[in-house]
Amino acid sequence: MLISKALNVARLIWRPFYRASRPGVRLYNRERIRRTSIDALIAEQAANFAALDLDFQKAQKKVNDLVGEQVDLKSHRSQHYELFVAFSESFEPRRILEIGTADGSFAAFLSMVFPVAKIDTLDLPEADPRFFNATSLEIPTQPNKETNNNYAESISKRKRNLSSSSNIRFVAKNSLFLSRSEGYKYDLIWVDGDHTYPVVACDIANAVRLVADGGFIFCDDVFLSKGQKGKWGSQETAQTLVSYEAAGVLKNNFILKSIRPEKNYSKLVRKHISVSKLLVTGQDVVSFEN
Repeated sequence: MLISKALNVARLIWRPFYRASRPGVRLYNRERIRRTSIDALIAEQAANFAALDLDFQKAQKKVNDLVGEQVDLKSHRSQHYELFVAFSESFEPRRILEIGTADGSFAAFLSMVFPVAKIDTLDLPEADPRFFNATSLEIPTQPNKETNNNYAESISKRKRNLSSSSNIRFVAKNSLFLSRSEGYKYDLIWVDGDHTYPVVACDIANAVRLVADGGFIFCDDVFLSKGQKGKWGSQETAQTLVSYEAAGVLKNNFILKSIRPEKNYSKLVRKHISVSKLLVTGQDVVSFEN
């Protein structure tokens, strides 16, 4: 009780100093952004792709040909578009699983890049309190309809996107139900659902279980640097992936999520996309002999 009161008093004392310092911090960060070289970021990303035997420049051109150059900097489009296109040059998945449908834009994009693949995508039911809130550490009490001004537009857009191709199947279900899923194995799994612990760890665990031998798991919004990242969480995804790699289950590589300076001026704001290859096979199972 005393500790709680002391913390509240400390917050009250610190708050005016914090508010007064914010303009100076913003100016400092703007200068850091100005000094961050876009050419250096492009070169770094090209090297990240090359480490995976992928051609970044070729992928970038193909993405622009398919959906145009990125104009809306607030959109959810990031370097995962280039990543999947680059993989399509040498990898032909029969089945793809997307965890986190959002407005369905990326599922529709996947159907263009992999027209022969069966694409399964799932997201929370609209009545779930975490619907459109799944990237936040805060625990909501209702779906994000009031705080998301584009809620109705996003739902309408999703319906259009999901009906744009016959090779897309959508299920409105909490991804934790994948723990009881049996049947299909997927050659490629995209994990972009709840970003917070423990759900993101469960999603990765289920992806490891559902990915086919020799398949790949990609995860969005991976922070490699230490430190709390606000509502976006911190190192939950990275820590889970590192544990699987240490056990010899996965081999992880990382690319930049964005090549924009404002997204890379500090290690604390820099996010990555993971590329994880399954190392084990169906024979590498835990078995208790009689």
